[in-house]
Amino acid sequence: MQLKVQTVTPVCVSSGETLSPVVDFVLDAKKNCLHMIDYEKLQRWLAESGDREALGELTRMALGQSGNIADFFESRKLDAANFARVSWSCSSAKELQGHSRNLKLSVLSVKGAFLPGSSVKGMLRTALMFHYLRDKGRAALDEILGNKNKTEKQAYTGENVFRKRSNADEGRQPGAEGDALRFLQVSDSDFCPLEKLRVYHLGRQGRGNRPIPLFAVAIPPGVEFNFQVRIDPNFEKADIPEYWKEFFKRERSLIEVLKEYTSTLIEREMQVLSMLGNSYQGLLGFYRKLANFNFPLFRLGFGKTYFFNSIGILLKNDEISHLIKDAKRFKNGKLVFPTTRWVIQDKDQKDRPLGWLAVKSVNYQ
Repeated sequence: MQLKVQTVTPVCVSSGETLSPVVDFVLDAKKNCLHMIDYEKLQRWLAESGDREALGELTRMALGQSGNIADFFESRKLDAANFARVSWSCSSAKELQGHSRNLKLSVLSVKGAFLPGSSVKGMLRTALMFHYLRDKGRAALDEILGNKNKTEKQAYTGENVFRKRSNADEGRQPGAEGDALRFLQVSDSDFCPLEKLRVYHLGRQGRGNRPIPLFAVAIPPGVEFNFQVRIDPNFEKADIPEYWKEFFKRERSLIEVLKEYTSTLIEREMQVLSMLGNSYQGLLGFYRKLANFNFPLFRLGFGKTYFFNSIGILLKNDEISHLIKDAKRFKNGKLVFPTTRWVIQDKDQKDRPLGWLAVKSVNYQ
């Protein structure tokens, strides 16, 4: 099936890379933009300028000995925009300039930003685990939690969910061919052009009066992506649990499970936010609107909390407290966890979380 999705809030599927204000970008606070430096343009200028001191200065800068690229351009009266690979809107340019922090990057290619199929499949895997364990009842979850020979990582990735019990016994390491999720294939999405991205000022809300700041390049709201989700028909002959053989017969089941998983998470998030007090009212208002969306929703990338990245929603409060060291806050006998969340500080997206997308259309094959 082909899915068309649209970003509801900014999305940053992090590449793990960052840009440094020392050598990688220059801020223009007056124009609210950030120039990402193109090193090939800078090299051409070095070759043509005859500036003998420039190379040594750039070398010292790269080694962290002195200066930064903004000072380099200013001292030579060069316009950083002329050396930019791309310039991004950055309403938080003044704040970023004041903090001099590295900039978190989304996954990029030469064509632009995209949604990696591996990230989408990971989200679907968690949703399918949730569906299976909820469908099978508490006993199925107790079996995973009670098996002391299983690590938390194995339990999280569904060792006993997507493979036959005989293939997941203690001491055996079955190959990928025995994993039902092998037959769920997700392509990378198409691209959002680099120039459409923008820089967001984020704050980790809930620790002190001033949120811990972070700055990220993200895909803005309203951008559409297309990608393919395919169930390999060879699943029918594979040595996988009968449960998934039946499930895979209907492609529509994937969207139904996604709705079930996401709506449960949103409901719990609203319950927790309502207990956290006035500072979370803006975020709570956003989730109330999200709960009434007409399209299936899901979440990707940086900024998710524990429950949006796990099957923790199925655990009891005492089990969560045991697994998460700092899950000790209760209010009226109810667990209030987690108490911190990354939210956007920019005025046009104030108190919005990162990572939300809506499935706008599905073409079944």
